[in-house]
Amino acid sequence: MKPPKPPPSAARPGKPIPVRDLQDASEAATEPDAKLEEVSITVDDTHWSVVAEGESFVGGGEGTVRMLLLCFARDGGEDAREAWVVAERLSDVSGDRLDDAFRGATARLDRREPQGFFEELSGRRGR
Repeated sequence: MKPPKPPPSAARPGKPIPVRDLQDASEAATEPDAKLEEVSITVDDTHWSVVAEGESFVGGGEGTVRMLLLCFARDGGEDAREAWVVAERLSDVSGDRLDDAFRGATARLDRREPQGFFEELSGRRGR
């Protein structure tokens, strides 16, 4: 059995406090999973399904904002597009903001294969 973690105030001076120690477990358990939400939009008589595929936190301190990576796909998954929006969850994004995000969306990146760290620079050695 592990001993209980000391409270953040008991951290040693000069040492960072692990994020897991700062997160309230009950808060994390009640946070809805944004990836389970799905909405539909129609643009130029074409039906698109929209899901939140990822999230990021931008900024720092009290200026931190949450961004969602939206994926737009036709039935069958063809012509997939993606765009970032500032929102806590997909249900917070209005129809007008979804339309704007769709119009600014780019072709979806294939993220199935991990890329190496600075992979594009590896061929430049010795120059």
